[in-house]
Amino acid sequence: MKYGEQFESESVPQWSLHNIDYNSLKHHIKVHTTKDQATAITIPGHQDAALQNFEDGLYEELCRQHDRVDLFVSSKADEIARRLQHLSSQIHRLLIRCASSRREGMSLKRQQRFAKHENNLLQCRDDIQSLQRFVSAQVVAFRKILKKYRKWTGSSTLGSRFRDTVLSHPKSFTRRDFSQLQAEHDNLLATLRAAVLAADSSGTATPASISTAPSIHTSEAVSPSEPAAAPEAPHQVVYWNEYDHGSEAGDAGPNLDSTYAIYINPDEDTGFPGIATLTAFFKAPIETVNQWVSNSSRASGNASEDEEQARLLPPSSDGYGSVNSSYFSSHVAVNSDTEAEDESPAMSGRRGYKPYYAAVPSIREQHLVRSREGVLCWGTWACFAASFALMGIAAILIKTGRHRMRLEVDAGLQTWFPTAQTPIIISAPMLGAANANLAAAVSQAGGIGMIPGGLDFTPSSPHLKTLTSSLLTAREYLSLPTSEPLPVGVGFLLFHPSLSQFTETALPILTEHKVKAVFFFAPSPSIKEEDTTVKNIISALHEKNIIVFFQVGNVAAARKAIEDGADVIVAQGVDAGGHQFVAGSGVFLVADEADTPEYRRKLLIETEDGGVTTAKSTVHDDIQGTPFWPAPYDGRALAGDSYKDHVSGLPIAENIKKYSDANQSGDTSRLVTWVGTGVGLVRNGGSAADIVRDIRKEAVQTLRRVQDLYP
Repeated sequence: MKYGEQFESESVPQWSLHNIDYNSLKHHIKVHTTKDQATAITIPGHQDAALQNFEDGLYEELCRQHDRVDLFVSSKADEIARRLQHLSSQIHRLLIRCASSRREGMSLKRQQRFAKHENNLLQCRDDIQSLQRFVSAQVVAFRKILKKYRKWTGSSTLGSRFRDTVLSHPKSFTRRDFSQLQAEHDNLLATLRAAVLAADSSGTATPASISTAPSIHTSEAVSPSEPAAAPEAPHQVVYWNEYDHGSEAGDAGPNLDSTYAIYINPDEDTGFPGIATLTAFFKAPIETVNQWVSNSSRASGNASEDEEQARLLPPSSDGYGSVNSSYFSSHVAVNSDTEAEDESPAMSGRRGYKPYYAAVPSIREQHLVRSREGVLCWGTWACFAASFALMGIAAILIKTGRHRMRLEVDAGLQTWFPTAQTPIIISAPMLGAANANLAAAVSQAGGIGMIPGGLDFTPSSPHLKTLTSSLLTAREYLSLPTSEPLPVGVGFLLFHPSLSQFTETALPILTEHKVKAVFFFAPSPSIKEEDTTVKNIISALHEKNIIVFFQVGNVAAARKAIEDGADVIVAQGVDAGGHQFVAGSGVFLVADEADTPEYRRKLLIETEDGGVTTAKSTVHDDIQGTPFWPAPYDGRALAGDSYKDHVSGLPIAENIKKYSDANQSGDTSRLVTWVGTGVGLVRNGGSAADIVRDIRKEAVQTLRRVQDLYP
C-alpha cells in the first residue's frame, strides 16, 4: 500500500483537513522530474538553474505546509490547555464545596458532577494522544516527501536545508513537547479519583451512586436495592478553536443544539478597562448637577411650617428664655402647647438661636444658579454652531459628489503640510551617488535626504571620518547653527562584524550633529534569531530621539524589524526599496548635486526598456571587486560587456582582468551601473529641489486619478 493511501489513517481522521498535501507534493515532484522532457542543457561547470528554481519553489511550499500544520497544532494544544485549566478550577471549586458541606452524604447532583468532570478529563487525554499521533504522522510525511525528492532528482540539498532550518527549529511543531499537558491531566484525574475514593471510605458516596451519573468510563452498576435516578441527557459542549469553527458567534452542531464554551478566569479583574478614568471624567459635572438640583428648593426660600412657627430662643432650665422666668410667666397658659413642644427631647439639646433660611438665596446659591444658566446658555449656542457646521459639511459633500475624496486630499494637504505639500519624498543613501549636498538639498525642498554612512564601525574606520565631514558639509549647506537639529538622515549597512561597536563609535557622531533619522539595511543572514544587537542599537537611537528607517526584502525581515523597534519599514521590491517609482520626472541618481559620473548620467537618461537591458546578479560585485555583500544580497545593473561575457562562459578571473584593463584605459563600457527596471522611464535630470517638486506633483496627480476610478 502506498503511503499516500495510509497517511490519513495513520494521522487523526477527523483532522485530515489539516494534514500536509502529501499526494499533491508527490505529484508536483514527479511531474517536474520525469525524464525525457524537453529541458535546456546545463552548461558544464554551472549549476542547473531550472532544478535550482524548482528546488527553491518546492522549499517555499514545504515551509508554507509546515507553517499551516504548526498553526493548527499550536491552536489545538492551546485549546486543550484552556480546557484543562477550566476543569482544574471547576474540580477544585467542587472539592471545596464538598469539604465545607454539612451534609452527611453526597447528593446525586454532586455525584453526577464528579462523573462529568471525569468524562471531560478522559476526553482531554484522548485529544492529547491524538495530537501526538497527528504530529508523528506529519513528520513521517515530510520525511517521505524529502526522500522522494532525493530519489527522483539525486539532490540531497533540499532535505538537508529543510531539516536544518525548519524541522530542527526549536519552535517547530515537530519539537513540541506534550508531556506537560499529559502530566497536568494525570494530576487532575488522580485528584478527582482520590476525592471520590475518600468520599466512598467515609460513607458519603459509593461507587454505585456515582455510576448513576452519565459516565461511559464507570464500570460499576447501580445496586438493585438502591433507588436509581434516571440519568439526564448530557449537554454537549464543543470547545471552540479557529479551525473547527468558522465563526466566533458559535456554530451549531448537526442538531442545532450544541454550543461552545469560552473560559474566563474567575479570579481575574473583569471590569471594563479604563472605567476608573471614565468615572473620574464624568464625576465632576455630575456632582455639579446634583448641587444644582439639591439647592433648588433652598433657593426658592420655602421652609416647613414647623420651622416657621418655632421660637427663636429655645427654653432653658434657668436664665433668659426659661418658662419659669417672670417674662414668660404671664404667657404660660396662652402658649402652653408651644412651650410643651419646646421641652421635647428633640429641642432640649439646642442652645442659642435657631438658623432659618431667608427668602433671598445665599451668595453660594446665587453663584450656582448663575453658573448653571451660563453653562446652559453657552451649551445652547454650541449646539447651534455644531448643527450649522454639520449642515455645511453635508452640503459640501453632496455638492462635490464623486469628487469628495479629491476635496479631502486638498484639504489635508493645506491643513497638515502647508509648506511641504505631501507626500514626503526620501532620497535613499545610495553609495557612490548620494552625498551631503544632495541630502541637504532634498531636505531643504521638504523631503528627507539621506547620507551614506558605510558599514565599518571600528574606532579607526574611514567611513566614520567621512561621515563626520559629510555632516559638517550638510550643516554648512543649510546654514544651520550647531545648536539646531540637522534635518538629514544617515544610512548604514548592518552585516559588518564590527556592528556591536555602533553605540560606542557611530552613535556619538549622530548625537553630536543632532541627526534626525537613520536608514538601516542588510543585516547579516548569519545572525541568530535571539541576537539582540540590532534591537539594542535601535533602542539607543530612540533614547536620542532619532527615527529609524529599516529596509527589508521579505515578510520575515519585516517582522524582525518591527520586533526590534523600527519606526518606518521600507518595503524593498525586486530592484530596491522605493527606487524608480515615478515616470518622467527623474530620480536622484541624475540630480545635479549627486556624485554620479557623467557617463552614468548619460546611460541612465538614454537607456530604454529596463526590463531587457538590466540583469540582477552577484557577478557585478565580483567583477568590480566589491564581493563583501552576503549571499542573499545581489543587485540589478545595466547588462554591459562584462555581464555579457559572463553569460557567454568567460571565466571570472579573465573577466575581472578585462574590467581592470578597460578601467585603466578610460573605457567605461565594462563598468557597472546600478539601476532598476524603471531606468527607461528617466528622461531628464535637474536639481534635487526640482526633482522633489516634480515627484510630489505627479504623486498627488496619481492619487487623484485613482480616487476618480473609485468614487
